[in-house]
Amino acid sequence: GCLGVSSLGVKALAKTGRLRSFRQDTTRRHSSCAQMRATEATIKAVAESPVLESLSLTLGSKVHKGLEVLSGHPSLRSLTLFMEGFTPLALPAKLPELTALHLKTSVWAGFDWRGERFTHPEDPK
Repeated sequence: GCLGVSSLGVKALAKTGRLRSFRQDTTRRHSSCAQMRATEATIKAVAESPVLESLSLTLGSKVHKGLEVLSGHPSLRSLTLFMEGFTPLALPAKLPELTALHLKTSVWAGFDWRGERFTHPEDPK
């Protein structure tokens, strides 16, 4: 987790070219903690890492279109999203290296991602 790290701090980490994994999500100790939810600015900063392979985020209602900045990311292989907000988010349109996608919602989210059909844009039909 990165409680207390600003998006500027995350951006500085991403620019090192060594940020391969990033988690900003809830834990048992901080299970409903607003500070553990990623912001659009943090997602944008993390997306700047060209070697990012694994990303795990807890998102709230304040993230509206923040995931769009991940579209086309060249190395992201694993994406885990835990949604605590009230409306579903659109997933990035294209993640060419993605091999694992985990979607979770809180009990009070008001929607459920189960049953949604997600396809890789380049999969042959």
